Amino acid sequence: MIMHAPSKSTFEVRRLLEAARQRALVAVTPAAALVRWSALLATLCALWVTLFGFGAGNNVAFGKPVKMSNRCDERGEHSWAPVHPSRLVDGKTWRPYDVCTAKMIEPWALINLKQNTRIDTVIVTGRRDCCSGYQDLPVVLELSPDGSTFERKAQRDLPLSDRDPWRVELNGAVGKFVRVRVVSKDPAELMLNEVEVFGTPMPEGSAR
Repeated sequence: MIMHAPSKSTFEVRRLLEAARQRALVAVTPAAALVRWSALLATLCALWVTLFGFGAGNNVAFGKPVKMSNRCDERGEHSWAPVHPSRLVDGKTWRPYDVCTAKMIEPWALINLKQNTRIDTVIVTGRRDCCSGYQDLPVVLELSPDGSTFERKAQRDLPLSDRDPWRVELNGAVGKFVRVRVVSKDPAELMLNEVEVFGTPMPEGSAR
């Protein structure tokens, strides 16, 4: 029997297999496994927040009562998910939009924080898709101690979306009611995904 020496290509295949084996060994070391599991956990956490919300945190608007100037149909146009005022403060932004009004002059949404609050930041997230209400501008943010008298704190002249939420820094301004309103001379719609209010509730009886 004639024995042939391994060819150059055979040595190359063996080298590649050995390199792959070494990479596999490295991949299952405790340190590498920890990195992989950490990355997976971070991905799962991000997915959970997107789908189910993060909870209240210091978002004092979370779960608070919401009133609207009027309401569109329960299943809004272009939305596969039902809409309801309570969803404006449920911590979730994955639906097309969560609240909408029918067309009217100066539509609004009002959040009752239930007590005077030193408000640092308000984040208003618009609809995820497009279309109705997207160009109904400007939108103003207002605070009130009693739900009747409001003070305008900010104005937005650009469309709202989930990709470009409206972040308003209020630096401790005091309010019990937070209102988002479209300033319009013609009938307009207000369509939003979420309103978050970050601040510190004040003791009962405190005004300033």
